[in-house]
Parts: sequence; C-alpha cells; structure tokens
Amino acid sequence: MCINLTIITGLLLVAGVCINNNMMFATAFTPSTAIHDAHITPTSQSYTNGVDTPSLFPKLAWDTPPPPQQEQQQKSQTMINDHDPFEVWAKTRLGLGTGPGSNSNGVFWVGEGALYEAYTGRILAIFEGYDVGRGVQLDDNHIRQISRKIFWFRDPDTGEIMTEYEGEAVMPIVYGGQMIDYRKSEEDGSVTYSVEASKRALKDALPEMKVTSRMAGPHQMMINIPVFVDIPIAEERGGGRYRAWEFYDFGVDPS
Repeated sequence: MCINLTIITGLLLVAGVCINNNMMFATAFTPSTAIHDAHITPTSQSYTNGVDTPSLFPKLAWDTPPPPQQEQQQKSQTMINDHDPFEVWAKTRLGLGTGPGSNSNGVFWVGEGALYEAYTGRILAIFEGYDVGRGVQLDDNHIRQISRKIFWFRDPDTGEIMTEYEGEAVMPIVYGGQMIDYRKSEEDGSVTYSVEASKRALKDALPEMKVTSRMAGPHQMMINIPVFVDIPIAEERGGGRYRAWEFYDFGVDPS
C-alpha cells in the first residue's frame, strides 16, 4: 500500500510513505525556494586542475551577487549575529531562558493535517496530535530536550476517532519519550544534535547534523533541523527497515 502524507502545522511538512510487509520508507521535505534571475556572464576562461584554459560555456555568477543582494545578505548575517541561534532555539523549542517566550514548564506544539491516498488525492483520515518538551540547561553550550508526543486519526466524514480501517486496527502513534541533546560549538557557534535516549532505538543511529538558521527579513529567523533515519524494524512488527528523510522547519521572531 502506498500513501501520501501531508502535514500542515506551525511548520510545513510534506511526506510520502510506502508500506509493504518488509519495509516502510518515508520521506519528508519542505518546499524549496526557487532561484530566479540568475545572472549569466560570458567568459572565455574556466578553471581546470589549477590551469586556466579556454571555455565555450558561459559562467554562472552564483558567487558574486549584485551589490543590492550582497548588501541584503550582509544585513541578514548581521541580524544572525545579533541573535544567538542556540539561545533562540532553546527558548523556541523548550521554553528555556528569560523574557517573552520562555516557560519553565515546557512548550506544547500542536499539529493537524490530512492523510491522502496516493494518486487519487482521496482523504483517508484527519490526524491531530501534540508534542510537549522541557529543557535542561546542562552548561552554557549544552542543553537537553526531554519530550514525548502522540498523534491520532479521525474519520474524515464523521470526525470520530478511528479504531479500524478496512478491517485493520488503527492505533494512535505514540512516542513515549525522547531525550535529545543540543550542543553549541565554541569554535564557530554551530549547533548539532544527538538522540541520547529513545524507544525507537535512535541513539547512535543518526548521522551528526547541524541545526541551521538564517534571517528572513528583520524579524523572522528560520531554523531547520534535518533528520535522516535508517533503522531496523523489530521482527514482531514485520521486520525490514524503517527509512526516513525529514526536515523540521521553525519560524520565530527573535526580537
């Protein structure tokens, strides 16, 4: 069975899922930003193995944006420097810190969306759920997330919580608990994450990835967390492997 899954919450995720008896494969991504008005500059030179040789191909000036664009990029970098992404992320995701947005009791993230049948677009179910996370400041450059989440499905026509679909049992998706660490590099200020505990056996199973951020205007910081999962599925659950490529995007006003 193949299904397409679209999730629209405070962040925007689009996922595709294919399930068979041996493997579940899922991908998640956010819409990419199209590049318009690429500037093409004719040139007779190209760089090949350290030697300048003639070239008949035009050169795309990706690395030399026009002055207005370059000025905007410099302003965006200045705004990033004015707001520490590590501190912004700690407050946004977990309520750490002081002032507006902080909450020592943790932060709830609520989501809802629809489950679609592949190719026909027929809505199979409505899903709802929430995630709650609390943070622990271990040191100036190290925070720990302790969180859990649950999602359930509703009948698209009646709105009733689904317990079966075409004779098969439907259960809520429950993540009983996760412990995730975020660390800030003293060298370049970059932020990385690691799963330290999870019932999904994710500890040491994920590649080390950076939490990236950039300003989108003077009052909007975009934060992206990429997740790549490739883990075995227990035999009692059908065996095979669970593979997922996920992007989690957050937008916050850090001012």
